[in-house]
Amino acid sequence: MASYYESLSEAERSKIETVAMDMWAAYISATVSCLPDGARKLAYDKFHVASHLGGAVDEVRREEHRLLSRLGDDRLADTRYLWLYDPDNVPERRWSRFKQLIDGTSKTARCWHLKEVATRTAIYFHLGGLDLEPH
Repeated sequence: MASYYESLSEAERSKIETVAMDMWAAYISATVSCLPDGARKLAYDKFHVASHLGGAVDEVRREEHRLLSRLGDDRLADTRYLWLYDPDNVPERRWSRFKQLIDGTSKTARCWHLKEVATRTAIYFHLGGLDLEPH
């Protein structure tokens, strides 16, 4: 990616407004270092963002299941794949269990809801418009 940017003139690079990409560190680094104000031009496609968010849900589920299991609570046992479903595509035979899980108060349920909001509200997560500095 860096070699591509370097093949462009400075004027051409300055005209680039947004770069859509996956979240590979090499792409991010090349864009940030080769484009003027490159950090504000990053846009991650929703499928890669959704994949990372799905991974976060699974990480929360695993940790929460470990803690609950120690207390004799198995409510998250054998639920790994249920959390992966889009609510519109849950098989009818699994709907009752899925609904019970997502309506619950577990950390996993809260994390899943955040993932759903994030993936359903934007085609791209564009960091250029966010003020990330504390006030």
